[in-house]
Amino acid sequence: SRASGGRWTLSDRTSRHRGEVSVAVDGERACVSIRATIEGRPATIIVELNAEDPILTVHTSLTAPNRRTVTLVVHQRTPIGSLVMHQPGGVVTRPLQRWYKPTFWPLHSFAAVLSDAADEGDGRPPGLVVAAGVPTALHADPSGAVEVVVARTAVKELAFGIVPVLAPAWGHRWGTQAGDLALRWIDEPGPATMIEVGRELARRVDRAAGRVPPRWLVETDDPLVEVITVKRAHRDDGIIVRLRNWGPPGPSRPVSLTLATGTGAVITAAW
Repeated sequence: SRASGGRWTLSDRTSRHRGEVSVAVDGERACVSIRATIEGRPATIIVELNAEDPILTVHTSLTAPNRRTVTLVVHQRTPIGSLVMHQPGGVVTRPLQRWYKPTFWPLHSFAAVLSDAADEGDGRPPGLVVAAGVPTALHADPSGAVEVVVARTAVKELAFGIVPVLAPAWGHRWGTQAGDLALRWIDEPGPATMIEVGRELARRVDRAAGRVPPRWLVETDDPLVEVITVKRAHRDDGIIVRLRNWGPPGPSRPVSLTLATGTGAVITAAW
């Protein structure tokens, strides 16, 4: 838990208090439930994992104290050298720190933290991809710690303890706040791998939150190309398909479009 406003300060952490851990195993699957306390209030962390699946799904549930921001921290074994984040319209590289320490960047969907190149030869995973179920914020510390905001109550927040700050709509939540995250360590932190894994994690947390992804009329054969819109043409009987290229800038490349199975439609012409 961090006190919000101006330079954030650490006010409490679950590791300072006694907690309860229970594990439920079902074949290759396991569910780890952690019941802890943060500033005198109960907090629940549930981690779902599968021996045949490299993705970890994390669910949090807690009530944030007033003027407090609660983060989930993941400690890596390797230092962090760079941060790549998905933003509306593409993927950008962020500095680990700007004006404040810690620096929390807006997390729209997914992000990848990559280890320092000097540590990649020791056989440890060089990158971690994180996806959140709702827009939130993320901080990557050079030491290897990754913090994601999972709850916040910013009512009457004060910057530097004296200057009133307009609290966003996110801050006016008095009850229990739930969060969904997905994590996966990657061995090859190239642009294509980061984006493909990030999109898969985003779909995973969407399903965990009960959001069913749309089923488009057409599909692509390129994992870095996404169908974002399919609509009826205004002046013809055809349809218009809009695509998003998640890959890095470069020369044009062909992409094949096919009709999704079970649609009953037939392509008569395309241009």
